[in-house]
Amino acid sequence: MVLYRPRAENYYEAIRHLKLFDSTVDMNKYIIDYHNLYNFLTGPNKVSPLRGGDEEIQDTRSGWLHSRYIMLGNTPLGIFDSETLRCVQKPRLRIEEDYQNGLNCQFTLLDSTYIFFLGIDQWTNTTQCTGYNIKDMQHKIFRKDNLAINRTTFLQLLHQFIADRAIKKIQADEKAAQLHNKPKH
Repeated sequence: MVLYRPRAENYYEAIRHLKLFDSTVDMNKYIIDYHNLYNFLTGPNKVSPLRGGDEEIQDTRSGWLHSRYIMLGNTPLGIFDSETLRCVQKPRLRIEEDYQNGLNCQFTLLDSTYIFFLGIDQWTNTTQCTGYNIKDMQHKIFRKDNLAINRTTFLQLLHQFIADRAIKKIQADEKAAQLHNKPKH
């Protein structure tokens, strides 16, 4: 899975626009389409003018430990990381409408199945996005209030959750392996 965030005014604004891709080819297609760079494509095979930066960055705030700038010539368009989650399969997200004009999505990530809902909370009459692990529907694992009920907002929240959950799981697994392999005195 490839993590991508566009260049933005600050880190938090960039993370709000996080995108997930299956491959760097898919990421490049998105960036070319988003920035309308079709006129810059060259050659008969339409070679992409985008390239990864030369220097790897370790971003400990987000857990992206193998980040690089995605460049158009000398201009950075954003930051991507194709290594941190390389062994994680990007879940297929099928967003469906429910009978109350809300949205829901069920997906599997790292051997756990989650379900998310975005709609109007019947008790408070405000919009709310909530997420649950299917094995424990009694406890919310995600909640965000006062959101627009649309697919773009919902997909953005799902991408943020997936990236955060996958990074935390991989980091926990790495720490457990280090502790297991640590010599005992």
